[in-house]
Amino acid sequence: MKQLYFILVTIGITAILVFFARLILEYFAWLKGTKSLRLPADVHDNKKGFIRTYSGTWVNLRRPTADMIVPVDIPCALYLMPRFGGHTNTTWNVLWHTYLVVALAPKRLKYAALFHDAAEAYTLDIPKPLKIILGRRYARIERRFTQLIARKFNVNPAHFEEVKVWDRKALEMEYAAFMLGNDNTANKIFGLVMQISGVGGDGVSQDKDLADQYYRIAAELNKHNEEPEAWNS
Repeated sequence: MKQLYFILVTIGITAILVFFARLILEYFAWLKGTKSLRLPADVHDNKKGFIRTYSGTWVNLRRPTADMIVPVDIPCALYLMPRFGGHTNTTWNVLWHTYLVVALAPKRLKYAALFHDAAEAYTLDIPKPLKIILGRRYARIERRFTQLIARKFNVNPAHFEEVKVWDRKALEMEYAAFMLGNDNTANKIFGLVMQISGVGGDGVSQDKDLADQYYRIAAELNKHNEEPEAWNS
């Protein structure tokens, strides 16, 4: 009887030890995977995977969350971000590219077009050849931000795929205008962007104005986004 009791106690203690050992291992695995949740100590502390945005928000590039997506950060970052890696014959940024895609896209896709490159406020506008070299790891990070932004701003994710047609069209126009120097195409682009933004060139450059303009456009386009029957093309 004593022997049986000893065996049962031993089994019980072993089970408890195994249980707590697994908890400890899982904790350290979690800690290793989420150590980047601790904010950087200084500007040189780069291994944790954080960036600091215009609004002062710390964004975890490995594990972004919805609360890290602060609206003002998107238009302000896109405005300061050059297309084609900055190798254009004039200033041309991602925000204006966004407005060009909005202008080109059919009505039912315009709201999605406004946010189609919003993830680049965090992942940057990397030229396609380099993006291909960076491969799947970069693509996963970009996809996480795109999904978060779609949920936060009520964008149909399927529309992002459809917008790619108009994104490519904008790319072709921009290449002709700002890389090859086609003035006629450049003038057409500026006219289309003005239709969306209401201003031309550097008419809006203050941060508050940029954000107000961007979300004023978003509010107007979202009326149609919420009322699919309003889209006729």
